[in-house]
Formats: sequence, C-alpha cells, structure tokens
Amino acid sequence: NSGKDKDEEGGDALPPLPKDKEWKNVRADSLIFAVNVNLDGETKRGVIMTDRVALVPSTVWVKTLDGEGKEKHVHVPVSDIELLSVEG
Repeated sequence: NSGKDKDEEGGDALPPLPKDKEWKNVRADSLIFAVNVNLDGETKRGVIMTDRVALVPSTVWVKTLDGEGKEKHVHVPVSDIELLSVEG
C-alpha cells in the first residue's frame, strides 16, 4: 500500500469525514440528474434515465413530459442537454 486509502485501491473503506462537509453519501440508484434538453428547437426540462444506458456513449435517454403531461422517453445526443442539478 502506497499510503492511499483502500477506497482508491478498489476497496470499500471510506475515511472519516469532517462534520462540516458539504455533501452526503447516497446510493447511485437514488441520484436524480435534472437537465434541460433541446427537442425540435424547443427546450424541455427532464431527468436522465439512470436505469437505461444508451449503446452509443455520446447519447443519453431523458424522461420528459409531453404537452399533455404524459411521460415521454427521448434518446438525444449528450451535447443537446444541459445539466441543471444533481439530487439524491
């Protein structure tokens, strides 16, 4: 061991954190990535679908709402989204 934490070596040990930290531990499957997505020249708000990974790495699946409030899944280039927030 070269003085690195086990975490960097692939283990699961985490170093103690200061009480005034500006973040919290969350499970990866509870993350919500809110984005703006450009669809047909119009900007829509949505969330990245973390349970679905596109086969083309430069694209992403986004869940939005259509004009009637129905859930719509769109497959778009990563360059067409703007990351707004990450929540967990």
